[in-house]
Amino acid sequence: MDHFGVHCDGKFSGLSRESPLEEFAQRYGSEVADLLQIDLDAVPSFSTFRRAHIGLDFAALSDAFVQWMRQYLTVDEDVYAIDGKRIRQPITDDDGKTRFVGLVSVFAQAQGITVDLAALTPTDNSELKVVQYLLEKLHLSGVAFSLDALHAQKKHCRSLLRGGNDYVVAVKENQGKLYRQIETIIRYRQPRQTASTPFECHHGRQEQRRVSVYSAQGIDPQRWQGTKTILCVERRRCTPDKCSIHRAYYLSSLATTARLWNNMVRGHWSIENQLHWPKDVVLHEDETYGRNPNALLNASLFRSITINLLRLNGFKSVTSALRELANQVERIFRLLQ
Repeated sequence: MDHFGVHCDGKFSGLSRESPLEEFAQRYGSEVADLLQIDLDAVPSFSTFRRAHIGLDFAALSDAFVQWMRQYLTVDEDVYAIDGKRIRQPITDDDGKTRFVGLVSVFAQAQGITVDLAALTPTDNSELKVVQYLLEKLHLSGVAFSLDALHAQKKHCRSLLRGGNDYVVAVKENQGKLYRQIETIIRYRQPRQTASTPFECHHGRQEQRRVSVYSAQGIDPQRWQGTKTILCVERRRCTPDKCSIHRAYYLSSLATTARLWNNMVRGHWSIENQLHWPKDVVLHEDETYGRNPNALLNASLFRSITINLLRLNGFKSVTSALRELANQVERIFRLLQ
């Protein structure tokens, strides 16, 4: 608990590596010791943080995390996004091959928190297998899951349907036959519904989305079980110099309105904007040094815990939260209670 408390306290102050965490612990040593009710000599040092990152049992730590988050698994959540993120620091496995470890996360879009996760390790590095494992172990029914194009897999869709859930999967050229079928349907068939968003202005450009909903008739129901809907999401971007149009396709077992589809598809990217981006840019995950895969995975899990604690305490922006909480040791420790 001593290491956990100081580690999260340092993360809330925007610190990522062991040396800055040690400096933080030393600077606020007396406050940390009082809050944790430990001797001042027991405040963690650089080597303590390092040994803890390497020695902590990731499986046990992630199990405890999942048990903690189980109370937030709810059918009231509209959509859960599943996606993986690898840490940029390379690892060399026993065969001399370069691997990248990371986490596959189940992200509750409305709450903005990670509710389950599993590791991509040097020996088990297939994101497809890890996602399948998560789908089979989740105890949820009656919700929808969104997945990116890597996971437009018949096996994943069947697993979700067996659990009483629905799916929304992106489809790209990696599913060649399915992709071509969808292109043909969209080219020759009229959509059931369409909905457009107003133009939004960001960084000197205007952007508009248009969602068209099509019947999935023509898609083999034996291969893609439960499929009811095809979506075409058209993004029009205009700058002072030019306009561009990008189309993305989705397959789903749900049937709903075009406007709700627009919110759902856009919501899938919340896992990028609200989890992966803060871990990379704000908490500096891709700047992590070290060759020990267990240390990298534990540090990544601590970042997920930090983001969850902030969101559960009402902070939507991790950047704003760190500015507000930086070096407020007593206030930060209250968040951990």
